[in-house]
Amino acid sequence: MGCYCRFKTRFLGFINKLVEKIIFLMKHILTFLIIFSVILSVFTACNPSKKISNQCSTEGTLRDMTGLDGCKFLIELEDGSRLNPVEYSVKSFNFEDGQQIRFSYEKVEMMNVCMAGQTVKVTCLQLL
Repeated sequence: MGCYCRFKTRFLGFINKLVEKIIFLMKHILTFLIIFSVILSVFTACNPSKKISNQCSTEGTLRDMTGLDGCKFLIELEDGSRLNPVEYSVKSFNFEDGQQIRFSYEKVEMMNVCMAGQTVKVTCLQLL
């Protein structure tokens, strides 16, 4: 019986030390995970891939299409395709037929009465 008691005492001592080491490691792993999560959230909070370019990069000509149902001014590109601007980031611009412009845009998926071109949001607009 004495041999069994010594084995039991040693075994329980070993288990205690093992549990203490596991608790120590878990505290440090938890601290590391919290710090890593905070750093990760700081770097991913701002998504730079969604930046809207304010650089006017496309050239076109304004065309007065008020003769077509529901249309106003359309932008005609060099390849002949037309864009139907429904939203502008520039508020003070006097539209005239035949004006040469440089602009940037984003496609917009929405219903529109004017069926003459791709519906777009103009994000930059300059006279040439």
